Amino acid sequence: MAFCAADPERYVRAQRTRKVIKNINRSAWNWIAFFFGPFWYLAKGMTSKGIWMLIICIFTLFAAYPFLMFYSGAKGESDLYEYQLMVRSRLNLDKI
Repeated sequence: MAFCAADPERYVRAQRTRKVIKNINRSAWNWIAFFFGPFWYLAKGMTSKGIWMLIICIFTLFAAYPFLMFYSGAKGESDLYEYQLMVRSRLNLDKI
């Protein structure tokens, strides 16, 4: 219970976040991510995934780009949501 005793507000926020995660349909199609693929990931701040997609495209001479477009369209929303949760859940060391 150290988590709750140390910062009860953080515990409440974590519980609310878990409820939100269960209620959101994260499998929505994203047309912008579909058309722009790795560049959409880079623009949204998910640089590691965007760079890896660009590397795959370059090494396959853009033969893999249609597959990456489909992946981006299908998983773009859930990847963005998970990234935003990760960013929000980082510890703020200034408060410690």
